[in-house]
Amino acid sequence: MPKEKDHLEPVTDLKMVQRYLKYGLEFHEIVSCFIEDSGLRFDTSMKTVDPDKFFIEMDVTEDSWAKLTPEMLAAIDQPRSGIRLSYSVNEATFFMQTKFQFRQANRIVVKAEMPMYKLQRREALRIKLTDPKATIKLGNQPIMPLFDISAGGLSLVVSLEEQKGYTKGQLFPGSTLTFLGKEIKVNLEVKNILGHSKDGMKWKIGLSFKALPASVEQMIAREAYLHTAKIWSRWL
Repeated sequence: MPKEKDHLEPVTDLKMVQRYLKYGLEFHEIVSCFIEDSGLRFDTSMKTVDPDKFFIEMDVTEDSWAKLTPEMLAAIDQPRSGIRLSYSVNEATFFMQTKFQFRQANRIVVKAEMPMYKLQRREALRIKLTDPKATIKLGNQPIMPLFDISAGGLSLVVSLEEQKGYTKGQLFPGSTLTFLGKEIKVNLEVKNILGHSKDGMKWKIGLSFKALPASVEQMIAREAYLHTAKIWSRWL
């Protein structure tokens, strides 16, 4: 498995960064904002982008705005570590560190800093899970804990006897994924079956998502981003 930092491709070409920012604006993508020193996360949408000075105007989404308390707004207004942005367009997710400029009601203005980072879906960041509430129910099978998850799929660890019930290419439509306190219906396909212990008693079943809704994919990608924030923040 590649090192986590290898998943993120720095984009240093100014014209490419301008183009990717324009994508986020024109495709009306949801932009996830994260303030590391307070742990606050909220969603926005881009309204304007100055491609030369890198000023970005964003409106906090209605759902996020309704959840922000006065203390949270104070954390937005004085972020010591700046605000990190992430958004997805087609098969890529983009990340940027920004400096807070000002806020007027739900309108926030930040200034983006180089470089931008790009993550291809085929290199989706994978989270190794310790939360026992993160589970999957495949068809009529019992609920099982997730071993890891990414925007592209998930895996679980089963016994030698249990792995005999899986075959490559096997489909599990209408499965129930429980993640981040949400229950989500997903369609899955078995992609690989690999030994997970030296004694051959544990096996890892890798499954890929089929036609995953964009909103769910972005939610998982954002969570993966938060898990790796401390790693890539060292380069900014």
